Amino acid sequence: MKFPFKFGKKAPKENYCIGVDIGGSAVKAVKLKFTKDSVELCDLKIEPVALDLPAVLKKISEAFQVKKVNLSISGNSSILRYISFPKMNEFELKQALKFEAEKHIPFTISEVNLDSHILRQDLPDNKMLVLLAAAKKEVIEQRIKLAEDAELKPSIMDIDSIALINAFNFNYPLEKNADEKEKTEAKTVAILNIGASLTNLNILEGGMPRLSRDIHFAGNNFTQKISDMLGMDFSQAEALKISPENTSVEKVTIAVDSILSGLAIEVRTSFDYYETQSASSVTKIYLSGGGILFKGLPEKLSNLLGIEVEVWDPLKRIPLAPGLAEVPQEMFVRMGPKAGKMIEINLLPEELRRKLAKPAPVAHSGAKEQDLRKLVYVIPFAAAAILLLHITLAFILIFKNIQLAAVNKQWKQLAPEKVKLESVQKEYSSSSQDTQAVDLLLSKRVDWAEKLNNLSAVIPSGMWFNEMLVSSDNFILRGSVVSMAKEEIGVINKFMDSLKKDPTFARDFDRLELGSVTRRTVYGYEIADFVLNGRLKSR
Repeated sequence: MKFPFKFGKKAPKENYCIGVDIGGSAVKAVKLKFTKDSVELCDLKIEPVALDLPAVLKKISEAFQVKKVNLSISGNSSILRYISFPKMNEFELKQALKFEAEKHIPFTISEVNLDSHILRQDLPDNKMLVLLAAAKKEVIEQRIKLAEDAELKPSIMDIDSIALINAFNFNYPLEKNADEKEKTEAKTVAILNIGASLTNLNILEGGMPRLSRDIHFAGNNFTQKISDMLGMDFSQAEALKISPENTSVEKVTIAVDSILSGLAIEVRTSFDYYETQSASSVTKIYLSGGGILFKGLPEKLSNLLGIEVEVWDPLKRIPLAPGLAEVPQEMFVRMGPKAGKMIEINLLPEELRRKLAKPAPVAHSGAKEQDLRKLVYVIPFAAAAILLLHITLAFILIFKNIQLAAVNKQWKQLAPEKVKLESVQKEYSSSSQDTQAVDLLLSKRVDWAEKLNNLSAVIPSGMWFNEMLVSSDNFILRGSVVSMAKEEIGVINKFMDSLKKDPTFARDFDRLELGSVTRRTVYGYEIADFVLNGRLKSR
């Protein structure tokens, strides 16, 4: 989690804050102590997700003896966008976003909270690069209510990807040369956080994010695949994923590989998109999250992508309090304090942020006495001004009453015309509602004939379709591909890129992704069977 403190500022001797990550399978929390020059991990807790989440949070709060809490959100209810704007200051940017943000996000301004951070101010044509963050008010209010029901005071509402980037940059700052004056050339790296139900991918160029997205391949997908293949319940499959038995290692590996190949394709697609927008390429992947506990997963992912993969240490620069045991791998809670160039995002409502603001400093007693002496001379003049104001207002009131009487007389004369106008308005409203109903029915129509033509136009050589299922919410396409050069995955990837880039095909989908890829051999030829999943936009 991200915390509202900066080193080097005038701050109390010690500050404590709780960071909470409400995941798909567990609630993870840390207690951090901040001083002027350092930060220390004092305690940590992992509690299973329960129906009574306020009780879980209250249990953590009572154990930590701290009320201030920092939270974050992720998933479809939040979004990050990287936008170029004309150069302006932060205040001007906040005002501009009220009118410009809706062009870049799939929500209306009225249903989200917004915040932004200026990443770079040196773009060509006198422009700057801005990170825009938005999250639905409904989800934010739910998180705030959870905290308040647990008697906690929300301090920051972040987005998972940004909190993760801040933690990484704090622990892995850019290297400097020998005289500590100039930064050496920074490489482009990716942070891949595999959680229980969601994977966060962030590409950083010189420590600054350039691409952020959520991928719906995560730890639970690995576990579910093992459960299906071995016919066991979910909890047994989870234990077997982390510590496979000798008799089941091969089956567990096959199950994990089938999901990992889909994750690798999504990651590679993101890298390819980034490289079309930038002159650099991703040189290394840093892994984190409880979903990476399967033995050998970093090496497998490295082989699939052809890129170096390393598990990064979230406590590289954060010492543990005396007596605190080693932090388990799944405790990759976002712990980056705002030190140095951190990305500052807070999606709490404005009124709540104002309540958290510090009160103005109290004036010195000597200054108060001097102000009182000045008032002795000011009061008579103020009294005279007030008396004059009262006389002026009395004349204005009399004049306005005369004007009001004249207006009332005219209004009564126009009453018959008002009745006719209301009748015309009712007729117009009725016809307008009929027109809106027809427009609504037309907007919900999906032109499948056009989409089938597009599928036929972009299907590559060596690929054929076996089955297509369409429901009110989902689109499933099952197909196969054979490649004499054994590049079936590459053919599938190019096919998906063609569909996503086709505006007439992709406009009706919220998500279009590869579900699974399985291989088989027919008459000596290797064939890859694939499933393409799409989710239709709600209308």
